Amino acid sequence: MDKQFVAITAALAISVFACSAIAEQAFDVSGSLDYYNDTTSGVTVTDGSFEARVYYAPSSTPVVQSSFFGTTSTFAQTVTRISWHAFDGDGNELASRDVIFATDNGSAFPDDGSTTITVDGTGAQTAAWNLVHQASGISYDSANVSVNDPFGTMLPAVDIYPDPLTLSGYGGSFSFQAYDYSPDVRQQQGQGTITSITAAGSEVADEDGDGVADNQDSCLGSDMSVTVFIDERDSGVENKLLDEGCTLSDLIDSAIDDDKPLRSSLRDVLGLVHALRHEHIISRHEAERLAWTAARAAKSHRKHHRKWWKKSHHKVAARHVCLRYTGHGRH
Repeated sequence: MDKQFVAITAALAISVFACSAIAEQAFDVSGSLDYYNDTTSGVTVTDGSFEARVYYAPSSTPVVQSSFFGTTSTFAQTVTRISWHAFDGDGNELASRDVIFATDNGSAFPDDGSTTITVDGTGAQTAAWNLVHQASGISYDSANVSVNDPFGTMLPAVDIYPDPLTLSGYGGSFSFQAYDYSPDVRQQQGQGTITSITAAGSEVADEDGDGVADNQDSCLGSDMSVTVFIDERDSGVENKLLDEGCTLSDLIDSAIDDDKPLRSSLRDVLGLVHALRHEHIISRHEAERLAWTAARAAKSHRKHHRKWWKKSHHKVAARHVCLRYTGHGRH
């Protein structure tokens, strides 16, 4: 197996994006080759093109280590795989690699399949997406993605979460580099310029339009266009999206057990409202509106002797999300 290294670097000005734990995603980069030296055939081309697909799974929970030199935050297994192809001017493939993450690189080079942010004493920050595949005890294929501002300073990885496609919206330079790697030395084989960064693959289905893919949505069919209703009573509170595609309405509905006495169900709803307020997910005004609406619904139930909440198809799906806030079960 040839020993190759691919580095995709960028010089960009980027805004800070919130990070969140998401499933594996991918983005594509492509561009023109300035040159490429094929060590197998000995052929060198001064034109051509390249393509690469980067698979990544960001994590929002870093391992933080501090020392005299600064603080390092490591986000585990950010990049899971990078595949790339280099072509000559006629479109013939010169080389291709599919680099898969492995925990043991067996080499002096410390790439370990994680994203690292380092802040030194001067305030400079560095970040890189690293990836390693064990090829043998002394050699391996490797790839990384790094982001730099226009002055060449690498930006913290949080700046490119959660969507690397935002990179294409900013000015700066993008480059592709290929290396021949040995245990202690690397020799650059190719250089190119990235001209395109696009989403990989087809659009994922999102039936309810909440921005959460159907295959990751625990509450399919949520309606965020309406306010939160409790027993057909409008609270006037925005039905905001919470975790795993579940909305505020879904969680309130999941807090109700139709087989429980009314007083017990009301206590569960109020407990959820209090927990959401404590986590600053809803405002004090929203909490008061929800509590008032629930009390009105309970009063109406006592007066008319009718079933308080009808069964919701979201109830079971949303319950495990609800438990994150309340900390106890409802069976």
